[in-house]
Amino acid sequence: MRKDNEAIEINFHKSLYPPKAIKNAIEVYKEVAKFSLKKEKRYIKVSISDVDRDLRSFIKDEFCNYVLFLIRAIL
Repeated sequence: MRKDNEAIEINFHKSLYPPKAIKNAIEVYKEVAKFSLKKEKRYIKVSISDVDRDLRSFIKDEFCNYVLFLIRAIL
């Protein structure tokens, strides 16, 4: 597999996205990429790196969709 090391950045606004949903999504997706999470004043910043080139074009959208799905499951 060829990896692309340029990080993909996602900002989740804390008022909309529970940290639990983001952390649970990272647990599920950790097999396909490396994730880092950083809490800031208004945002939870997720960085996705070491992504297989075949997944790079859609991993951000799929990850965000999964976070939304988990929010619904939490509420």
